[in-house]
Amino acid sequence: MKNTKKMKKIIYIFSVMLLALLGGCTADGLDQSPEVEDGHVSMTFTLTDIPYTTLETKSGSETAVGNLSLLTFDASGNFIKRVDVSSITTISTDEASGSATGTGSVLISKDAKIIHFVANYDWANNTVSLTEGAKEGTLIPQLESSENYLAWGRTEVSDFNHVSVNLTRNYAKVTVESQASGFTVAGFALAHYVSKGKIATYGEGTAFADVVNVISPVTNYENYITSQTDVDVDSNAKYMFEYANPSGDQSFVIVKNSAGKYFKIQFLDSNKKPYVIERNYIYKVIIKKYDSSVSGSNSFADALKA
Repeated sequence: MKNTKKMKKIIYIFSVMLLALLGGCTADGLDQSPEVEDGHVSMTFTLTDIPYTTLETKSGSETAVGNLSLLTFDASGNFIKRVDVSSITTISTDEASGSATGTGSVLISKDAKIIHFVANYDWANNTVSLTEGAKEGTLIPQLESSENYLAWGRTEVSDFNHVSVNLTRNYAKVTVESQASGFTVAGFALAHYVSKGKIATYGEGTAFADVVNVISPVTNYENYITSQTDVDVDSNAKYMFEYANPSGDQSFVIVKNSAGKYFKIQFLDSNKKPYVIERNYIYKVIIKKYDSSVSGSNSFADALKA
């Protein structure tokens, strides 16, 4: 108990949480006179402001668009079909600003009035039936993913000459750094966090929300609460999914310092209340000060219990 109280001093006093909204992607229709061929319309789009990084993940890079699919619905929200974009041509990348732009084109049904853009979903292992005529509000909420980078956006089409959609990631990113004298971060890992999330933000009833602060936990999300282990402790960014993060059941990070000690830090605001874990945000844990009398735990397992 003694160590627990001292670690709370770090949690409440010496650690600072900074939230930053991750940049999004935008797809804009470019075709000025789409031609109808066999009931389909040619739609060319551009993806701009795609954040770019070289950090490798399951998708190839943290934010690269490895695949892009369009789930199309008619005006009544009845599913038509899934359309895969065969290729996206990169126009430019700017590693300094962390962004990239690219273009692509698809043939979609002329009856498509609602389109969900989905990047990097694992369709090969998809278990959700994409049945023609399925309702949007029933089909889309079933799609979940544990991929570190998946982005989604929804748009309603009224004019194929001007189609635009904002894409947001369905995960949150966590980083840890130290600005404190005498405390060097050797690595960190996540604990008691949700490892899976819905591809789309989903509002009340069948209304889709185009904002990032709508929490859409997966069904029975408690089944997806997990913790990393000592093996996962490193300086790389970590990823987690939407979670209400109630005070009695919080997510947290375990930070290891250069002396080999482990410290438990919760995601708390300035009022010591847990942050809700939201998609498309960076949760930056910054250790501002370190009390050398706080010894920390000797192992990752001990820190989990603190």
